[in-house]
Amino acid sequence: MRELSQFSSLSPAHRVQRWEIEHALTQYLGFDSEGTDSSAIMDKILGRGVDHAFASPTGRLRLVSRVASEGASEGDPLEPEPELLELLEQVRSLPNDAYEWWSLAGNEDDSMIHEDWDTRGQHRIGSSYAEQEQALSNHLASNPKKKGKLDQLIAAQDLVEISEDVHEAATDLGINPLNVYGRLLEMGGPEAVKGFLLAMPSVAVRYEARRLKHRNLQWSWQQHDHIDLTSLAVAVPYADIVVTERQWGHLFKVAKLDVRFGTRVISRLAELPQVLAE
Repeated sequence: MRELSQFSSLSPAHRVQRWEIEHALTQYLGFDSEGTDSSAIMDKILGRGVDHAFASPTGRLRLVSRVASEGASEGDPLEPEPELLELLEQVRSLPNDAYEWWSLAGNEDDSMIHEDWDTRGQHRIGSSYAEQEQALSNHLASNPKKKGKLDQLIAAQDLVEISEDVHEAATDLGINPLNVYGRLLEMGGPEAVKGFLLAMPSVAVRYEARRLKHRNLQWSWQQHDHIDLTSLAVAVPYADIVVTERQWGHLFKVAKLDVRFGTRVISRLAELPQVLAE
């Protein structure tokens, strides 16, 4: 990964999603405002390093008032103190991209294991995500007739998930957030919601992957699915080549996302040198 990328990185899904929402509000819903142009999004996607990948001056380190534990949820986000930012700047200045390598590969020992330091937060989030998706899958298995409404259900869930960003983006553009939902009703309700989601490339990838995976009740949901989809949601529409596991690659091709975005999707890492040489 280091040799191929030279630590180039893509913007995180939440940042890209916000840019796409602004663009969709003006281009799909037709609000008269200056949103983010699609070409401007492309210009901002590619950067370098872990700080760009997480859109944070603390890289992959998330600061919260309390780490999650049994019976207690994670606390509120905290702003980094100046002393921490200064320390991280010193680390970033170390030779041979030591900070980037540590962020990518981690430590070989347990030196990062400290009280109030959660090194497996993403695993916890992923497990919770998998449980929710598996519960939906089990519900569909027990109620086969509801599979006919699956696409609408997934679309409604995705709209709820991005609603906070929709509100903030609309407000920043001088649009009353309530008018966004009124416009969606005027344009056809459920079909307009689906069109709105598909107008945002990263959201469209998540929507298509979730609905297609839920259509095959033999596919169980795993802890790593959350980070997979979060990363692939940006990679599939904005990268030229994507290497991912066979299941996701199959779903993207069924949804014709590779065709829509002009992305080469492969599932065998051994194919990559030849693809790069083409």
